Amino acid sequence: MDSLTKDLKKNYRAYLLFAPALIFYIIFCYIPMGGLIISFMNYNPARGFFRSEWVGFKYFIEFFQSLFFIRLMRNTFLLNVYDIIFGFPIPIILALVLNEIFNIKFKAVIQTILYMPYFLSLVVLCGIVITFTATEGVINDFTSFLGFERVNLLMEAALFKPIFVISNIWQWAGWSSIVYVAALTGLDPELYDAAYADGCGRFRRLIHVSIPGIMPVIIIMLILRLGIFNERLNLKL
Repeated sequence: MDSLTKDLKKNYRAYLLFAPALIFYIIFCYIPMGGLIISFMNYNPARGFFRSEWVGFKYFIEFFQSLFFIRLMRNTFLLNVYDIIFGFPIPIILALVLNEIFNIKFKAVIQTILYMPYFLSLVVLCGIVITFTATEGVINDFTSFLGFERVNLLMEAALFKPIFVISNIWQWAGWSSIVYVAALTGLDPELYDAAYADGCGRFRRLIHVSIPGIMPVIIIMLILRLGIFNERLNLKL
């Protein structure tokens, strides 16, 4: 205890810097975890936590025995798998393409356009998707021009998964590419010069210099992505 007190006095500035982050996680992450207790109750807001009826695992059993359990778990699993298969490589590809753009102003414009969907509210984003996929939406205008019949795309069960994955990629791909762009910026330019001297064109420099150079970052981001995938499944359970 004495050593902790001495350390607090000695490094109080560091602890003060750490305090806001600690308070934030306690208030918004750890304290709300106590609300999970309502899943074991027949919760009544008027009665509160302490006077609501305790039912134990009743609702968990009902969920696992529900006809929709298998469907919900399958859809959740598939959506996350599709998101990893199609959504994970896109930011890497975007970063590699951006790294090949040497016009600074043009590159800045492209990056701004790519990052913009991330800053849109989820409500606004969903509204855009609904508008675009509606019977009179932009997508149907294009498909009808090609001779296809107009149809509300969100009303087609088979199209929900592709729409979900594509809209998710649209929102997150540009923002997620920042990490890879930063990693590419940190590569030694002499590696590219050496590859150019050996006769490598742009594509071969990309394959033999750019991708291996950011491979550690790709692996770390994939591990984090798999962690998010596992967390989503746990939330469904």
